[in-house]
Amino acid sequence: MVFENGGVGTPQLVPHFKVLFDAMATAIAPAFAPAFAITTTRRPAMWIINSLPEILSAIQSLELPPDVELSRLQCNSSITSDSQLIDANLRHMGKLLEFCQCHSYHGSDLSEQIAVSALNAAYGFEQLAQQIRENAYRSESLDTQQWQASTNYNKKAIGILHFVASVASVPNSTLAQCEQYRSLYQLDQQLSMVLLTISKMRTRLYPDAKDKYSKLLSFQNSDIQELSKVATAYAKLSIGCSNVCTSLQLSMQGSPHFTSQIRSMQHFLDSLSLTLLSIDKFDHSDDPSTAAEMIDAAIVHIKPILSKEQLNLIQNNKSLDKLLLHTKFWKESIRTKLKTKVKFGKNEQDSKRSVSTLHPFILEIIADFLLPLIMVLKVRYDNTNEFIFDGVGKPNTWALPLGSIPNVKGARYTFDGISLAIDDQSPLENLH
Repeated sequence: MVFENGGVGTPQLVPHFKVLFDAMATAIAPAFAPAFAITTTRRPAMWIINSLPEILSAIQSLELPPDVELSRLQCNSSITSDSQLIDANLRHMGKLLEFCQCHSYHGSDLSEQIAVSALNAAYGFEQLAQQIRENAYRSESLDTQQWQASTNYNKKAIGILHFVASVASVPNSTLAQCEQYRSLYQLDQQLSMVLLTISKMRTRLYPDAKDKYSKLLSFQNSDIQELSKVATAYAKLSIGCSNVCTSLQLSMQGSPHFTSQIRSMQHFLDSLSLTLLSIDKFDHSDDPSTAAEMIDAAIVHIKPILSKEQLNLIQNNKSLDKLLLHTKFWKESIRTKLKTKVKFGKNEQDSKRSVSTLHPFILEIIADFLLPLIMVLKVRYDNTNEFIFDGVGKPNTWALPLGSIPNVKGARYTFDGISLAIDDQSPLENLH
C-alpha cells in the first residue's frame, strides 16, 4: 500500500514512496530523446519548427545603391548571434524603405524583401525571448524581471510583423506568411503567461529546485490546499490558450506543418488545465471521484505526446514492484536526457518525422512538472477513493469553465525616413 491513513479522507504518503517516485521521475525521460536527424545548429523559436531565417535573394529588376546591396549581403552572411540577425535585417529594411521613399518606388520585389527581412528580425526577437524564458523557468527562484524581458522581445517580434501590413505592394503570399507568424508569436505571448504560472506553481511545490522530487514525495493535503487557491485561475489561462489554438488551426488549414504542431500544443494545454481543475475539485468540492476522472481525462489528452513506455507507466503507476524493476534500465536523470539538443533538418524526410513534435523546452516542462504532478495526484485520488463508498458507480458530470485569454500587446514600429524605430508612446494593444 502506498498510503497510510492519516484520518478520514486524508491519506498520507509514507517515506518508502521515495523509491517509487524516483522510478517515476527517471522513467518519463526516454521518449523525449530526439528521434530525428541533426542537420542544423539553430533551435526553433519557441515551439514552432520552421525554416527561418530566410536567405535574401538579389533584386534583378533594378540596380540598387551599393550600400543597399551590402546590407543585403550582411543579412545573408554568417550570423553568430540573434542580436546580429536582428540588427542586420532591421538595417536592411531601413535601407530599402529609404530607397522606396526617395525614388517613389512601390515595386513588389522590394516590398517582398522588406517583408522577408521583417520575418527574419521577428525570428531573432523570438529566439531571444525563448532563451530568456528558458533561463527564467530553470532558475531556482522566481525572477519576474526575466519573464518581462522575454515578453518585451516577443512584443518586438509581433510589432515588426504588424509593420509589414503598412508596406505597399507586398505579395499576398508573403503577407500571409507574416500574418501566420504574427499569430503564432501572439499565441507565444499568451503561452508565456501559462508558463509563468507553472513556474510559480513549481516554486510553491518545491522552493528548493535541487530537492523537488523529495518535496513532491511528501505531497500532503496542505500542498493541495495551497495549489487549489490558484489552480482554477491558472487552468482558465490554459483553456483560453487552447481555444486560441483551435482558432489558429482553422485559420491555417492550408499549412499542415503548423496545424499539427499547434494540435500537439493543445494536447499539452488541455492536459494541464484538467490536472489543475482536478486539484480544485478534490479540495474545494471535496469530490475525489470527479478529480480522479479529470486526471484520467488529462492522461487521455496528453497521450498523443507520450511514448508507449510513458503511457504504461502513468496509467499503471500503483504497481510498485513493476516500477522498481524499471529502475534497472533508467539510470540517467530527466535533466540529463532533456539537455540533448534537438535540431531539425530541412529535407522532406526530416519534415515528415518532426511535423508533430513539440519544442524540447515544452517537452522538458511536461517531464519536469506535468507528468510527475499527474502521477502523484492520480495515486492520491485513487487511494482516497478506496476509503469512499458514497457515489461509487454513479456517473459524474463536469464542465470546463470559460477560458481566460490574456490581452496581446506589441511594439509599434515607425519609419522616420532613415531607420525604423519603436514608438513607446503608442504601443499596439489588444491584438486579435
